[in-house]
This record gives sequence, C-alpha cells and structure tokens, in this order.
Amino acid sequence: MSVRKDKKKMFNQVKDILIHHESCRDSDIKLSYVIYSKVDRDFAEGSIVSFFSKLEMRSLPSFSTIGRARRLVQERHPELRGDKYKGRQRKALKDSEYYIEQKINIPEERNNDFHTKKLS
Repeated sequence: MSVRKDKKKMFNQVKDILIHHESCRDSDIKLSYVIYSKVDRDFAEGSIVSFFSKLEMRSLPSFSTIGRARRLVQERHPELRGDKYKGRQRKALKDSEYYIEQKINIPEERNNDFHTKKLS
C-alpha cells in the first residue's frame, strides 16, 4: 500500500474513532489503544515485547502517526475536538483579554521607555 493510501486510511480510522469514542478526543493514549485493538487482534492478550516488536517492524502505526492523524482530523473537523481543547481556547481568550486590558492601563511614557531601553 502506498504512503498516501496509508495516511488516508489512518485519517479515516481516527475520524471514525473520534466520532464514536468522545473520550479519545482528548487522549492520544486512549486513541492509540482503540486503534491498536482494531488493527491487532492479539493486542490485549499479547506481551509487551510482542507489541514493541510489531511497532519496530512497522506492522502497527507509531504513536506519532496516530497523534498527527488526530491533529489533522481535528483541524479539518473542529466539532471532533475534545473538551480540553475548548477549555484551553476559553482560557487563552480570557488571558488575552486580561493582557490587552493591562496594556491599556500602562501609562504611555512608561510603555515607550520599556521598548526603547537597551539591555545592559
């Protein structure tokens, strides 16, 4: 199978899992577990040595491949983003509003001094 088809297949697998398993939206570990369980029938009963051997032989997708696919899916389908993402976005907005408000309250001459001073 070509690399492009592999990437598209991984994208579709991850998208399907994120649709049906909301807990995987915030956790690459849970997402990886579901993918490995689907790809490898012996995953749950197999040994850790067997698991890492399969990873090394590339018969299982790597953690980073799964994470990249999740990020791409969530970028293209924002509705599949998790609650942690939404919380971070709310916090970032709140923080940015705070810093904008603080900058407005800084006297202009003090603000200019800060940017024109040379570090010694």
